[in-house]
Amino acid sequence: MLESNLRRSLLLSRDGYAIFFERPISATLIAIDAVLILASLYMAYRGFRAARRERREAQAGLNARRNEA
Repeated sequence: MLESNLRRSLLLSRDGYAIFFERPISATLIAIDAVLILASLYMAYRGFRAARRERREAQAGLNARRNEA
């Protein structure tokens, strides 16, 4: 259903994507979607970085124990 409505909108606008930005409500919704997607990607990146840092710290702890023994 969503795809058919998208195709219909593009046909009415003669294949121009500007139709989605002409009305303030649609431009606002697209901007909110973009912010949510970027925030989601940023949070995933932060989680990846934290996990990588924890692995490095754990590895450093194991190396320090081996050197002491």
